Amino acid sequence: MSRLDSYLRTDARDVKVEAMSVARYKIANAAAADADGVMTATKRTSTTAWVASYATLTNSTSDTLTISAPAMMGAKPNGKVKFKLATSLDDTMSVTVGTGEDADTVTITLAKTTASNNTAAKIQAAIRALGTVNGIDVSGFNCAGSQDWDTQAVAKADDNAVALADGVTGDYDEITEGLSNPPEPRTITATAGGTAGDVANVAVYIYGTDFDDQPIEEELPYFTANSATSNVVTGTKAFKTITKVLLPAHDGADATTSIGFSDVFGLPFKLDNKMIRVAFDGAWEATAPTISISDTLSLNTIDIVGTPDGEKDVEIIMLV
Repeated sequence: MSRLDSYLRTDARDVKVEAMSVARYKIANAAAADADGVMTATKRTSTTAWVASYATLTNSTSDTLTISAPAMMGAKPNGKVKFKLATSLDDTMSVTVGTGEDADTVTITLAKTTASNNTAAKIQAAIRALGTVNGIDVSGFNCAGSQDWDTQAVAKADDNAVALADGVTGDYDEITEGLSNPPEPRTITATAGGTAGDVANVAVYIYGTDFDDQPIEEELPYFTANSATSNVVTGTKAFKTITKVLLPAHDGADATTSIGFSDVFGLPFKLDNKMIRVAFDGAWEATAPTISISDTLSLNTIDIVGTPDGEKDVEIIMLV
């Protein structure tokens, strides 16, 4: 494409070229990201907090490993999955699921001599890789070791299987009034604030429509518990409109949740390539943007290099 006009040119001759379509998407005066542009800081009304189901295992040196489900699973995992420790005959750690009557039991076999093979992080990754156990999705489970687990865990304490327990299914506040839409399709953010100790490890649900006005929904990532500083999560779907927010009950009444939009734009096409150029404030960006493509329209997004501020135009040229 010439810098002096809008015509496509080529030096190729006698070469068959397949049809190609080029689209231009212009966002005039692209607005800056806005942390409460959809919903201002709101305290909970519902009071039943979400509590994670968990199981705690003890090794031969009395160090513990706590395995917990995501809080938003509530009571669902209670009694459905069990965990137990075993000791390997070699120095390899493994995580396996039983069969038959033991199909609900996950066995964590600890490496025999090297504690660094048995860290909580490595066990967590192995549990998540199982996918589903006895109908429970374990791909988001977390593992936390006591102070010396990662340095001393090389043998089991006993053969007892410990079932997940103590999860509580909490409440949502369903909010449909007072919501604003992003200026154009954007990914959605949620920010936890207020009293840090009241913030829970919970996730907000967003409902709305995509670029083509089709209904979509998304569970945003989980907040970090007990944090009210820079506790911001961002979704992956681009919403054109927001019709409903499900706000989960935090641990205390003085936690707040704000809903906004990021500076990641939704694209108007389901793309099968990342052949995209971006002009910001009238000039081509020299660095490539971050692009996500998908067969799901709302997951086609672009994060440009420039920072929108409500004054500069964004122009996106793409092959479609």
